[in-house]
Amino acid sequence: MGSNSGENNVPDDVIVLEADQAAGMLEDPQSGARSYLIGAGGLFERKLFASGVNAFSKVFASMTEFAPEDHNKPFLGGAVMTVHNVVPQDGGIVTIRADVGVPNTLNVKVSLFFYNGS
Repeated sequence: MGSNSGENNVPDDVIVLEADQAAGMLEDPQSGARSYLIGAGGLFERKLFASGVNAFSKVFASMTEFAPEDHNKPFLGGAVMTVHNVVPQDGGIVTIRADVGVPNTLNVKVSLFFYNGS
């Protein structure tokens, strides 16, 4: 999981992967995949940074629980998780609205895949 320190003109409320910041991965690829480890419970919204995404990108999201004590390995837990909305925006920002299905905070892995072709 990463947070943004305001570098690279990305708003502070957007989650940026630490690996992307370190590698300078702010170019515009044709397609890509990213995963974000977050804590979430109930209905939530998050802004995620994915270099190369624009308002017309095709973006798909999935979500699962993960086990930090087992190298962040995903698993099928007892909570029913649903992704409601995936909104690509210019500047590499993707806003998601999702529901973890339980009110308490769980370890959640959100994965994005995007494509910029026709």
